[in-house]
Formats: sequence, C-alpha cells, structure tokens
Amino acid sequence: MLVVGVDVGSTAVKAAVVQGDGRVQALEAVEYTSFSTRPGWIEQDPEELWRAVCAAIAAAVRAIGKRKTDIRALALSVQRGTVIPVDPAGRAIYRAVSWQDLRANAEWTWLGRQLGERFERITGLYPSAFWTLSKLAWLARREPVVWRTAHQFLLVHGYLTRRFGAGAAVEDPTNASFSGLLDLMTRQWSDPILAVLGLEAGRLGALRAPGSVLGEISHAAASSTGLPPGTLLVCGAGDQQAAALGAGAVAPGSVVVSIGTAGVVLACTPHRPAGTGAAIACLAHAIDPLFQIEGMLGSAGSVLRWLASLTKSATGFRYGGSIERGLYLQIDAEAASVPPGSEGLLVIPHFSAAQVPGDARAGVIAGLSLSHGRAAIARAIMEGIAFEVRRILQALAHVGLPVRNLILCGGAAQSAVWNQIHADVYGHPVTTLACTHAAAVGAAMLAATGAGCHEALPVAVRHMFQLGATFEPGPHAPLYDDLFRRYEQLGLSLASGTGARPG
Repeated sequence: MLVVGVDVGSTAVKAAVVQGDGRVQALEAVEYTSFSTRPGWIEQDPEELWRAVCAAIAAAVRAIGKRKTDIRALALSVQRGTVIPVDPAGRAIYRAVSWQDLRANAEWTWLGRQLGERFERITGLYPSAFWTLSKLAWLARREPVVWRTAHQFLLVHGYLTRRFGAGAAVEDPTNASFSGLLDLMTRQWSDPILAVLGLEAGRLGALRAPGSVLGEISHAAASSTGLPPGTLLVCGAGDQQAAALGAGAVAPGSVVVSIGTAGVVLACTPHRPAGTGAAIACLAHAIDPLFQIEGMLGSAGSVLRWLASLTKSATGFRYGGSIERGLYLQIDAEAASVPPGSEGLLVIPHFSAAQVPGDARAGVIAGLSLSHGRAAIARAIMEGIAFEVRRILQALAHVGLPVRNLILCGGAAQSAVWNQIHADVYGHPVTTLACTHAAAVGAAMLAATGAGCHEALPVAVRHMFQLGATFEPGPHAPLYDDLFRRYEQLGLSLASGTGARPG
C-alpha cells in the first residue's frame, strides 16, 4: 500500500509517495510566489497555491508509474496561521494573508488590551501580531467589506481540503493552535477570544482529529492530481506538528531542529509547562493529549536565500540543475572551505520583522571587511542560525525540557557542513533523517493511519520513522562555546545601544 503526504510550505509544495514502512518512493517539489506590496505585508495567491499542490502531486504520481493504483490515501501538512477569506463554495475572495505577515501590529495592541494575560493562558501563545487572530482583526477594521461578505475565514488546511472535495471546511487542532483562536486545553475554538473579534465559530472550519478520514477526493481533484479515484482524504496537521511525527518526536527528550525558510526548535511533552517565556509557544501536538513546545526563528534558510539572490548575477555556478539549486550547492561547498569562526564574522540572523513585541534584535553581520567573500558570509550565517537555536535549546531546558535525542530536518539538513556546525555548537550529537522532508513524511503517517495501514498514529510513527546519519561534536566544539558567548554579548550590546564589536 502507498500513501501520499503533501507538505504545503511557505515557498514550495513537496509531495511524497510513501510506503507503509516509511520508505519514500517519490518526492517532488513545486515552488510558488509570495507577494509583498507594502512593508510587513506578505500574501499568496490561493489559486496559485492550489495549482502548485496539484502539480507536485501529479509529478510524484507520474514518478511511480503503474504503482499509482496502490495509492490509498492522502493527507496534508500545511503552513500554519495563513488565513484565506472564502465564499460559500470555498473559493477565495481575497489573497491569502501569510503567517509571516506582520501588518497587524496596531490590531495586536488593541487585542492585547482586550485580552490581557488571558490570551497566553487560553492559547499557550506569546503576545504577537504573528498569529491569525491579529490578521482577522486587521481584516475586520481595514477591509470591512471582506469581513462582512466572507462566508468563512479558512486556514490553508481548511481551504485545500475543500478543494480536494471535503463537503465542509475542516481544520485540525494543531493548525488551530497556531491561530490564537483555540483553547489549548479543550482543543476547541475559544468563545472568549471569538467574542472579542465578534466572530462566530461557524465562520471557521470544523475541528477534526489528525488522521481521521474526511471522505474521498473528488473526481475533479483526482483528474488534476493523477491520484486514483477513491483515494481517501485524511485530516492532516500543521507543518511543524507533521515534522514532529516525521522526526519521531513523540516522547519527552526528543527535540527537533527544523531549518527551512524559517526555523523551528520543537519538543513534545505530556504536560503543559507552567511558563515558557518570550518567543516560546505551547501548541497542540498531533497526538492528543500531548503538547508541542516551539521556539521560532523568523528567518533561517531565507537568510541564505537572500545571500544567493544578491550574488546570483555576480558569479557563475559550477553545479548542475537549476541555477537556484546549483548556486545553493556552490555556496554550501564554499562555506565548507572556511574555517570555524568564519574569519571573524558573526551574524545575528533576525532578518525578518520582529515576531515578539519589544524584541529589538535585528539582522546583523558584524566584523565585515573588504577581505571577506561570500564563502565566509555563508558560513557565518550557518553559525549564527546554530547559535540562535542554542539559545532556544537553553530556554527549553529552563522550562524542564532537556535534550536526549536531537534530530535535524528541513532543507538545511542536506548540508553536511551545516549539520557538523550544529553538533559542534550544541556540543551534542545530532541525527538526520532518511528523508529530510519530515513534514511530508509526517503527513504520510497521518494518511497511513487514516487508511488503516496502522492502527493508531503512535504505531504509524514507530513503523515509518527512519533515521539517517549522525554527526558527533568534533574538536571545534570548545571554540564554538567561546564564539557563542561572543554572539550573546553582541546581541546584548546591540539591544542596549552600545554597539560593541565582536571578539
């Protein structure tokens, strides 16, 4: 039996055809566009998103040839927090407002006054314009026609499951827990928060458990994707909760570092911590009643993408494939040629807008001179992201979530030099996955559970979870301890306005 796991990320869709034992038979990706028409705004075209989903699935189905008749089910892993206003037929009437969009700072200030400490107590989230709640408040105040006429406000999961043929919009608690609208303890929409917005629960999707069967995909969806008619549509999960499944993070002590466009450090726990601190969120894990603790980096791999975009026209590339892929491989090889410490450079990778009110840290490249080239900057970016992850790991340990197993996943886990940097910076072994795209594999686990291949989601994880290579801390680990202290000093000095130089 085969299943399909689809990861709908921030910049691309990845579709994986997976066997019941977790072995990936085909994996295809299709990129799509984000729009930024004003500072802080990030939007996507829902139709382009749907076309990318169909194209990625169709390519993966073609790759397995005649075995496509063995496909039994499909489930989605999706970018969380993005909201799409729709009409009664489930068609978008406004662009998707991305989870990365921070236009609603003023609305969050108002919401914060209305909700106070109740917000964190109910949702498990820290105060921020990051969450869907703020974006809905912005629509209510700044786009009143859209607010009045929209039949529903759907997250990406609800929007896409309707396009696949679900009779009604269906969300799940993992996605909903990222919205700022969910009561984390009851796993239901929060009446007090909806009351502040003046929003009825019926204008959001119905909540269903990840791994539950929603029906069969429609004939139109089968035609657009190449999936066999009768393929089951199974309730999916948020991308990071799916990544936790794909990386086997279903027990205390397992910590996952997922580095893609953004970065997330996640761990699971059977008990909600009493307090998590700034920029650490408590969300619903895909396995009820577990909780998922997350520390977030608003920019991670996107900083390397920025470097590549600046230098693409200035140099050729030596590796095959598209220029984007070839250039990333070249930059990775260049970074490997630079010694630890990146020739005196330190990078604070806060290149996106602040996610947490009062967080004054910004993107910084410190120590830069005319003698530095792209290779040193690339390695400094990799080191800076690892330093930021180490800060989050320390915060998790502070709330009683120490590291036993440390798993790396996401596109960055394909870089051996970056994996070694992680091990050296943390002073702890790190292990990759057989397939670095953990969210797509996690979605496949949900699909396999819904199709009856495994009797329950924990069983699916146990049978389908597959590890890759392990990287041990090397002789450079003590050097990175010293560099991490300098990194923290730089951040403190910048926050205080003293502007001290590294080293």
